[in-house]
Amino acid sequence: MMKRRREDVEPVIGNIKRNMEFRRFNLRGKAKCRLEIGLVAVAHNLKKIKNYLKRLIDQGDGRQKTIELGTVLGYLSA
Repeated sequence: MMKRRREDVEPVIGNIKRNMEFRRFNLRGKAKCRLEIGLVAVAHNLKKIKNYLKRLIDQGDGRQKTIELGTVLGYLSA
């Protein structure tokens, strides 16, 4: 179980700490810290979506492709 956790969670935490430079909370109190980590999680997920969409556009024969809204919404709901 610990091995699976390391594979799922640790890269995300590492990315947030190193690449997004989030090392400590600026706010005090449990509710405010939950809000702050929630915003960091949203930023992380938006970055993942941006990279996914960039890969979709760039793949193939070099021509730009249109991305259907259903593809984006399907990815967002996953």
